[in-house]
Amino acid sequence: MGIGRFISAHALSLHREYLEALRAKKCMGLDAKEGLELKIRSHELYFSSFRTGFARCERAARGYGSENAFIFALREFAEAKENCFLYVFPRSRYPYVGFSADNRDAFRSVLCVDLFEHAYFLDYGFDKNAYLHAALSHLDLSLLDRDFQRNGKIVGE
Repeated sequence: MGIGRFISAHALSLHREYLEALRAKKCMGLDAKEGLELKIRSHELYFSSFRTGFARCERAARGYGSENAFIFALREFAEAKENCFLYVFPRSRYPYVGFSADNRDAFRSVLCVDLFEHAYFLDYGFDKNAYLHAALSHLDLSLLDRDFQRNGKIVGE
């Protein structure tokens, strides 16, 4: 699992405990105004978005010229955001891969990066840029191609 390559075991354990607490609240019917389904989906997506090595992504390369150019665009976008999730999803038209911080994209996304301070503070302190560099270098971009090949359609477009 790639997420353990840039988040300490202790921080990862606390983050997983938070996800389990969200699931427990949902089971108890406490979803009222908190949007628990969205928080749960976003965290599950976050935990499954990383790998240990580099993965190629034809859609990102086609839309941005290269995977590195895509990661650069993603990082620039993420640096300007705070206390949200960064969602990454396949698109049928240029630039073929999209990203946003809009919660409405959680259910069509294939990858997710947690930009809330609780995701990185224990390991990186206030250095969000160091966290982004580490996280984005382990992002499993191949999931974007795989999802598009499997589904053959784009949700929400």
